[in-house]
Amino acid sequence: SQPVSKSMPPAVVAPDDLAIVNSWDLTGDKIGRNLAPMVFTVVSSALGFRVAIVFAAVLCSSLVALKQALAVADKPSRRSGDDGGASKKRPAIATVVAQVVEGVLVLRRDRTIGVLICNTLLTNMLVYPLGSIVFPVIFKAIPEGAIEREGSIVSRLLLAVQDLVGIHKEKA
Repeated sequence: SQPVSKSMPPAVVAPDDLAIVNSWDLTGDKIGRNLAPMVFTVVSSALGFRVAIVFAAVLCSSLVALKQALAVADKPSRRSGDDGGASKKRPAIATVVAQVVEGVLVLRRDRTIGVLICNTLLTNMLVYPLGSIVFPVIFKAIPEGAIEREGSIVSRLLLAVQDLVGIHKEKA
């Protein structure tokens, strides 16, 4: 669904608003990918897995209801051949090259898009692998009771947050 979701904003917003809409889309994507698993883990650890599943189902249902409540008018589409002969048939590779060149020119004109692309690259290449591969391996390698024995400010803070939200070791 990624190509479909990325092609929708240009169809429904003015070109001047596209950078803002894309930044909100990127922000929502990052929050969903990074924050949602953390919230689910905290709710599951504090209240149990079944409560976390019900919580996730309620949130999902709320989003579906909100989506259904919003009305979006379709943009009139052009039929092929109705452009007065302005478009010419080009080979597919020429079309791709033209799109790449246009994209580079847009990056030179609009630095906001460049920042958004860099953010996406860094997030996808660094943050996601750390969160899904590296951190679990590191946490698994920590011996049982090591955080309690360490006695540092950070370890005391972690233990206090666990107690505050009700995370029990046997559930985590």
